Amino acid sequence: MIDFNNYQERAITTKIYASEIGVPYVVLGIIGEVGEFIEKFSETEDDTSNDLLTKELGDIYWYLAAFFSEVGQKMGDHIDAKEPLKYYDPVGELSEAVFNIAELTKKYLRDEYPVRMGSERFDKIKHQINQIHLVLLEMCASMDVELETILEANIAKLQSRKERGVLGGDGDTR
Repeated sequence: MIDFNNYQERAITTKIYASEIGVPYVVLGIIGEVGEFIEKFSETEDDTSNDLLTKELGDIYWYLAAFFSEVGQKMGDHIDAKEPLKYYDPVGELSEAVFNIAELTKKYLRDEYPVRMGSERFDKIKHQINQIHLVLLEMCASMDVELETILEANIAKLQSRKERGVLGGDGDTR
């Protein structure tokens, strides 16, 4: 069983953005990383691209963990550890979820920020995050890779970048 709280604690040690911009930054990160995953997934024709896809999956989970940290919640208390569902349109499901998160966050920034996010809005965002999680579990199953393996590889990659001073910037090969 995945210990999402442990992953969150380890992941957030690689945070380099200012806390004042935390929620909008991580929501934009979720949207951006899901977009990168969709782009690479759409271009994939065989199993040779699984490594690229699993790296993108790890990056999505980093931003999900950062979101929970920014709103003062433990990831493991809110991510459902359900079995993956069969999605007929994973790209559509992911797109819809990130669009909904963007809209909910926009309203949070307009109506509540900088006060802590209200529980009703948080629950709606949490639901969308769980939709993303379930689609990503299905993607892991279809690529025959364990989510735990992806999360551990993501932590190792980020810790290496942190040690080398290259957390900022662009590119998968920093």
